[in-house]
Amino acid sequence: MRRYWLILALLAAVTVGTAALAQRAGSTTSAKSAPVNAGQRTANPMAITPAREAAALKFAELYHPELANLLEGLKSRNKRAYRQAIRHLYLDSERLAKIREINPKRYEVSLQIWKLDSRIRLLAARVLLVKNPDPKLEEQLRKALGERVDLRLQQMQMDRERTLNRLKKLDADIAKLQGDRDGAVELQFKRVKRSLGIRPRRAKGKRRKANARKTVNVKAKSPN
Repeated sequence: MRRYWLILALLAAVTVGTAALAQRAGSTTSAKSAPVNAGQRTANPMAITPAREAAALKFAELYHPELANLLEGLKSRNKRAYRQAIRHLYLDSERLAKIREINPKRYEVSLQIWKLDSRIRLLAARVLLVKNPDPKLEEQLRKALGERVDLRLQQMQMDRERTLNRLKKLDADIAKLQGDRDGAVELQFKRVKRSLGIRPRRAKGKRRKANARKTVNVKAKSPN
């Protein structure tokens, strides 16, 4: 029983490491969701509200039920470690939700990596706590690590494809600008004038014709 609670405490400590997934994912999605490193988390701990705690536990129940069960036991044994684990679980779930909004395809891979990260940490904690090497446990850990490498490779291939698409678009924009530099300057010039409220001037000939039409219209309307 004592070993079981040691696993819980160790699990809470290493749960902090799950932030690595969110940091990697956040850096390749959007500047709006810039990652927060572990040092910042420690310096400015986020308050654990009942709503955040419920969201974190629900996230664990959905994607790693064994972790959720362990956290329930940890809650009554070590509240500080429990709060720390809940905090990082909540932040991970929020970052993954942002990835889902921006790139659903990448989200699926990122979620699978998170699930493997969580499982790997639990297996590592158990390997560390056993007195004698357990071949079956070590094999499970090795297999999980292999699956994670495969998923990470898939994620990197997605990043490469996205980067290539961005390069193609950038090349097209460069070619367009080089092919019509004067046109681009004129377009920007007109936009600046519009932003300043400056209306384009009419040519003299057009102004004369417009004035002549106004004169004719006035005479036509005036009584004899």
